[in-house]
Amino acid sequence: MKELIIVGAGPAGLACSIYASRFKIDHLIIAKSLGGTVAEAHLIQNYPGLKEIAGQDLAERMVAHAQSYGVEIVQEEITKIQSSQASSFKLQASNGQNYQAKTLFLGLGTKIRHLEVPGEKEFLGRGVAYCASCDAPLYKNKVVAVIGGGNSAVTAALHLAEFCPQVYLINRSETLRAEPFWQDQSKEQENIKIILNTNVTKIIGDEVVTGVKLDNPHEGKDALTAQGVFIEIGATPSTALAKDLGAELTKNGLIKIQPDGLTTVPGVWAGGDAATAEEDLEPRQVVHAVSEGAVAALSIFKHLRGTETKV
Repeated sequence: MKELIIVGAGPAGLACSIYASRFKIDHLIIAKSLGGTVAEAHLIQNYPGLKEIAGQDLAERMVAHAQSYGVEIVQEEITKIQSSQASSFKLQASNGQNYQAKTLFLGLGTKIRHLEVPGEKEFLGRGVAYCASCDAPLYKNKVVAVIGGGNSAVTAALHLAEFCPQVYLINRSETLRAEPFWQDQSKEQENIKIILNTNVTKIIGDEVVTGVKLDNPHEGKDALTAQGVFIEIGATPSTALAKDLGAELTKNGLIKIQPDGLTTVPGVWAGGDAATAEEDLEPRQVVHAVSEGAVAALSIFKHLRGTETKV
């Protein structure tokens, strides 16, 4: 039995592991993939100490840092968690393997939100994509459309503009939600065309994507020609495992945690994009997730060693 099992290998889970290693907590990381959603970010410019770094590079550095302390990382998906009468938790992985721990840290992250329009599923991998930082080079010299208005959408458009002669940024509301810095950057790019108050109602094509249908005509046309469609409309928190344990969620569907990361379930801590200590605060920033993982590790250490859990 481990003293701690960390579910998830995003910034929160990796930071928790780094500090757990330094506190000599016997622990294990179990995650379906490494790096979390930060690995999909085109560029990060607000992480202290690193003026500019690709999301994939930052994720790889974090994974390497955690592994440098000798922690074992199991790349499997946890499908079920049960609490036992012996003040421990039993975890079942997708491969049927079982694990047991005295405490848990849930860095569950988020799942990409889908547009749910005709053509999205049919053209997945044939013009429909969800990760500009992963697939942008594949669309070199092609016209593409990015759907969304938040940071992920605007930064995706900026990245694609480095490869594509024309990038349409289509947002359903009359204003973008991205940080003003990113908005300014996108407006300065001559090959980015921002289209507001417009929904994509259908992704069209034959064997591959050829364009999108619009509910609000643009320049007199209800369709745009494009060879690629990047859907960047946010993500939903992955809280199923926490809910199964009985953890309380906020009104926005995030795992409710105390300032030290403790959930409403004794022995279970959480952090990262799927958790929050403040009802109306959803920062979803790498620096915030790292902080939550580090603070939780200290709280877990105090809990395991029989001292106060407050930090």
